[in-house]
Amino acid sequence: MKVGISSVNITPPIGVPMAGYSARMGSAKEIHDDLYAKAIVFNDKDTKAALVRCDLIGLERDFVEETRRLIESETGIDRNNIMITCTHTHSGPITDSLIPDLDAWMKVLSRKIKGAVIAANRNLKEAKIGFNRGSVEGIVINRRKPGGPVDTEVGIIRIDDLAGNPMAVLINYACHAVVLGPDNLLISADYPGFVMDFVERNLGVPALFVNGACGDINPLDKLTVMRQKRKEDIYDRHGGTFEEAKRLGNMIGAEAVKVFLGTETENDLELKVASREIKIPLVDLPSIDELKRMLEENENLFRKLVSEKDAAHAFRIAMLIQYARSTIKYVESGENVRPTEIQVFRIGDGVLIALPGEIFVEIGLDIKKKSGLKHTFICELANDAIGYVPTREAFKEPGYEVGVARRMNYTDDIGCIIEDEALKTLAMLS
Repeated sequence: MKVGISSVNITPPIGVPMAGYSARMGSAKEIHDDLYAKAIVFNDKDTKAALVRCDLIGLERDFVEETRRLIESETGIDRNNIMITCTHTHSGPITDSLIPDLDAWMKVLSRKIKGAVIAANRNLKEAKIGFNRGSVEGIVINRRKPGGPVDTEVGIIRIDDLAGNPMAVLINYACHAVVLGPDNLLISADYPGFVMDFVERNLGVPALFVNGACGDINPLDKLTVMRQKRKEDIYDRHGGTFEEAKRLGNMIGAEAVKVFLGTETENDLELKVASREIKIPLVDLPSIDELKRMLEENENLFRKLVSEKDAAHAFRIAMLIQYARSTIKYVESGENVRPTEIQVFRIGDGVLIALPGEIFVEIGLDIKKKSGLKHTFICELANDAIGYVPTREAFKEPGYEVGVARRMNYTDDIGCIIEDEALKTLAMLS
């Protein structure tokens, strides 16, 4: 097995509208810490694949497909073997070319991601790989059901050269990157950035953080603990601090370092990749006339808000525009489905399962349990950003995530569909 690693700075310019919170008022004022696209290329004698993890809120499928096309044309890596996943930081830029100032930057972003893979592909060298896992408890909370299911596993992929010298480490943990709240106007990777910084300082090798299934999982930071005691809304992220992001990141990073140092690696591992398009059924779609009226009204409002530099309001309207545009496409197709993708990388007895939305932790835990493999890591917001993927049980209760899923016209089967399709895709590699 040969492996190559690279990293490219993707920090946007100051002044870009920031993603993740409709309550945020204002654009980025400063850069606290840089954002990166970090790539690993795996190459055995039969298969080559690339994983790129980005410090971003998420990326739509059209952007991913175009970026894959660019990567394939430059490297020869099959586009179906390219995984682009996001950490879901809420302190990064909006990734939407609807906003005029971002259109050019999004094109640059695509080429930077391509550049990361090109560089990793040029850096290929014989390597040994090992999977392992540890655990960090007490720093995450099920925000819909405090005391409910969480995933405390810290997954590790250790990469060494043939002499056993460390080359890189991939870290997998399931928690929303929302330590920093809507009052923060500084660009930051949030706690995943501090995880990687801690690991890189202590191991001296590149670290890549990939978020797990955390659609209903938040950081259990000091602010959340206080709000719990006061019986306040734990969804409210106002007041989050960089100190807390660093503390939680260091805790995950410390466990990652410990597990890394106890991980054995081997060279003779087979790489297998599977990728499948799936179709998510949609219900209660508006008529074409309703959608076109919605689109026209919101596009006019959007232009007005952009001219007035009302970034927060423009962000909310941009989501409505995207909804109208995509739903028109679905209705016109006559299928009433949203196409998306499930992808799996298997290396020996370890597997990375790429899922396209904000996946409820129960679904991730279930896939891990049913995978039949020793090490199963979920990579959410990979290759697409379809929104929240709740469980069927969650649809029986009110709440923010389910409300968003309903507005996206998903049925209560969406979680079951994603889980079943993920296991079917994994079974292709057995």
